[in-house]
Amino acid sequence: MKVQRKGTRQRWWNRSKQIGFACLSALLIVGTWGIKSLAQGPVPTNGSGESSYVLLATPETTHLGFFSVDLPPVLRVKSGDTVTFSTFPNVGEEARPGRSIEELVASADALANERKLIGPHSLTGPVYVEGAEPGDVLEIKVKEVVPSIYAGQIVFPGDRSLGLLPEEFPQGTISHLYVDLANETTSFAENVTLPVKPFMGIMGIAPPPDFSASNPEAGDAWEIRPERIDTLDGLRRVSSVPPDLWGGNMDNKELTAGTSLFVPVFNSGALFSTGDGHVNQGNGEVGLTASETAMRSVTVQFVVHKDLDLIRPIAETPTHFMTMGFDPDVDKAMKIATRDMVDLLVKSTGLTRLQSYSLSSLAMDLNITQVVDINRGVHALVPKSIFTNYTPIAQLQGMVQTEQP
Repeated sequence: MKVQRKGTRQRWWNRSKQIGFACLSALLIVGTWGIKSLAQGPVPTNGSGESSYVLLATPETTHLGFFSVDLPPVLRVKSGDTVTFSTFPNVGEEARPGRSIEELVASADALANERKLIGPHSLTGPVYVEGAEPGDVLEIKVKEVVPSIYAGQIVFPGDRSLGLLPEEFPQGTISHLYVDLANETTSFAENVTLPVKPFMGIMGIAPPPDFSASNPEAGDAWEIRPERIDTLDGLRRVSSVPPDLWGGNMDNKELTAGTSLFVPVFNSGALFSTGDGHVNQGNGEVGLTASETAMRSVTVQFVVHKDLDLIRPIAETPTHFMTMGFDPDVDKAMKIATRDMVDLLVKSTGLTRLQSYSLSSLAMDLNITQVVDINRGVHALVPKSIFTNYTPIAQLQGMVQTEQP
């Protein structure tokens, strides 16, 4: 009798679970469509006049491998508004669980040929920020970054000449990483556990409309790879691979939640896009990719600054001032980042230029951001804790940087 009752309870429990899962699935589907319906409309939050938006990654809201001033915006917002994005993994689901490097390469090649790609990154956007005009500065406040539960690190076969040491690793590989969101860790190998520190590899706006391969602002890399800029179906495309004046593929692991990125505006509305989600990454990103993932959500707030002038992106983290240099020559990138930091310290702290240079030798860390994206990246960090007082970047006025491209 007890066994029969236990079996009855078990059948009831199994049936209840089935019904519960069905209801949950229905709620998730309804919830997803509800969010999708808000993708281009505000979500009321408070009486401040600022709005929040949800922008899901769909075929209609994403573009693959390029930035362009000709690309129509998929969402319009105002200064002060917040947008929560989701993003696809790069080139579709190239590093999905169980996939081999051979399958990935074949799939990526087929898609690149079919779509005539000049970059591999899936980007959600662009978002038009009303009031942002050429000469302004767009502040992107990173509020929250939530990754998916899976990521893949890809080393391409050596004959692709990708990464820092391609000739030493002819076979290539995919490292499949499963993310423990609760403990903020991921296991690389049986004896290797990595911290989860999610950030967006790409945050950028539309490049200057007259930017060209021969433009001295771009550096020699664009001369080597002129196909990185083209026109397709009426869109003038600038590859998503090299970071530059507009930000883009900076692959800077410091751009986590709590950080503000400041980018000079070149076109009306700025036209912001984001993608290339990373669970974690080492400075240098020597194997070509970080732990690449789709982002469940990345929430940013846009603020337009009319009184601030920039030539290149800079940033402020909760603990540091940060400047960035991009150039095919790492030495040049180091000098750009250092000069920009000297300029920023003069502007923010009131030190003389010579004092700022001297202080940089004592307190500034130069970091190799990445060495695999045509334009190498170097970022400089100075801790804000060393100053008894300073002016945050968002409160500065006038031109911050002195070195022209």
